[in-house]
Amino acid sequence: MNSNNYFDAQESRCKKLLEEFNNDQHWFKGITATTRLSETDFKCTDKKDRLTHVETKQRKGTIQQFKDYGDVLIETGKIAAFAKIMESGWTYNEQTLYINFVDDGVIIFNINNISSMNFYPNHKQRNYGKGFTEHEHRFGLKMQDAIIYKKQEDNTFKRE
Repeated sequence: MNSNNYFDAQESRCKKLLEEFNNDQHWFKGITATTRLSETDFKCTDKKDRLTHVETKQRKGTIQQFKDYGDVLIETGKIAAFAKIMESGWTYNEQTLYINFVDDGVIIFNINNISSMNFYPNHKQRNYGKGFTEHEHRFGLKMQDAIIYKKQEDNTFKRE
């Protein structure tokens, strides 16, 4: 699979996961996918009628594994994109969320309310879309700042 097909398939999968989560938890009144190569994946309207910019990621691993690691990694460019959005977005009470779908639930970070981040320079990781391992800077969002929902046996979500 070429990288464009991989990334397109991941975007489609995350859209389905976001809709599944929202159908159960009703975080958003509306979900609109952004155009390809946009800074974020979705523009949503939350329950308070605020514009919410959402970046999604599907990850391998369980909630407990991420708790044990302590952080969820995010690309430096995504933090820069959220910062750019909030240059005017703060004035309009816009929200920025980083939503991670893991094997047994959902890990959400409200980027507007992050206490601090760890920095991982030259972090080694597998890029499945490109088909090789690379070294890139990453930030680590602390699990203590996360909003966590565990998927139940009946496929509903329960907040931890």
